[in-house]
Amino acid sequence: MARLASLVVMVGADTRDLKRGMDRGRKSLLGFQKTAISLRGTMVALAGAAGFALAAKKVFDLGSAVEETASKFRTVFGPASESVQGFIDDFATMAGLSNEAAQEVLATTGAIVQGMGFAQKASAEFAQQVVKLAGDLSSFNNVPIAETSRAIQAALTGERESLKRLGVVILETDVQKRALIDTGKESAKALTQEEKAAATLVLITERAGVAIGDLVRTQDSAANVARRLGAEFQNLKETIASVLLPAMSQLLSAVAGNTGKFEDLTQAIEESEPAITAWANTTGTAMVALTKAMVRPLRLANELIPAWISLSRAMGAIVQFRFGEAGDAFGELKGHLASVGDLLEEQIDDWVNVGVSAREALDTTSDAARESREKVERFLEQINNVPTSGFREGLAAVTVTARGM
Repeated sequence: MARLASLVVMVGADTRDLKRGMDRGRKSLLGFQKTAISLRGTMVALAGAAGFALAAKKVFDLGSAVEETASKFRTVFGPASESVQGFIDDFATMAGLSNEAAQEVLATTGAIVQGMGFAQKASAEFAQQVVKLAGDLSSFNNVPIAETSRAIQAALTGERESLKRLGVVILETDVQKRALIDTGKESAKALTQEEKAAATLVLITERAGVAIGDLVRTQDSAANVARRLGAEFQNLKETIASVLLPAMSQLLSAVAGNTGKFEDLTQAIEESEPAITAWANTTGTAMVALTKAMVRPLRLANELIPAWISLSRAMGAIVQFRFGEAGDAFGELKGHLASVGDLLEEQIDDWVNVGVSAREALDTTSDAARESREKVERFLEQINNVPTSGFREGLAAVTVTARGM
């Protein structure tokens, strides 16, 4: 029993050492907590700036796409653009197309058939017929109108395979026969691309059968209502982007005038690499040591529980005068307590290592910070100088435009 008493005294002493070690580790970790809080503020600010930049880019990209499509639309149809736009206003939303998407489909179709010989006015009328037909095929087959439009556009150029998915089968001989009938010509070799394209559209319309008129008949169906809502929402986004585009362009012009400042900023960041690396090492070293120190108590508990069980067995055997069994139990207890002692020493070492690792990392950081102090100061100065008056004017233009919407 004297041996057991001395072991208990040893465990108590080791526990006091453990507490002192944990206190030292806790003080070191408090410094890390303060650093982490300050770094968190920086990261939040950077995240906010990145979010604004991403949103601004999306607005600018959409606004640019709307502007470029409108330019393409006006170029393709020329004086007929106004009448085609009237068709878009009446038909596009019903077919699930935003204004920009409708202009794109119509302009692409017009450009294709103009290449086949259609004049601007004739191509405008022809493109409207194509989009109406695409709308019916889209509604009837429950596929996007962009897909049906591409299938018809491809068929006009002789690639008719995609029409089969829409339930329409047309052969080259069919197109030639129809074009000969419509033109009164006697030889297929005499047919022009324009005449064959016109014949193709007539054949698709005829062989679409019951699909013709489906868009109007089923306007109240869930699919068509969803398409209309989607088109309305897209129109809203396009309108906002178009209104903001001039202001965004002014902002980008201001930014472009500050490229030299951004280059200086990038250089300052690169020159501050030692300080950044030191902080990374600080975090990594401390986290490894801290993880080991936190896992150790689980192993300690895993030894203490069997030790308690062995002690209980030994005491029970003594009461019943089973001294042989009691001796075995005390032998097991001795082994468990020896393991507990080893773990307590390791635990103390781990907590001390946390403090040592933190101190060493902080010393490294301090050295790097002293060496790069002027560089960091220049880095902060560059940040402060980037928003020049032109940059501020650009931001103000965006704000004023947004408020006026």
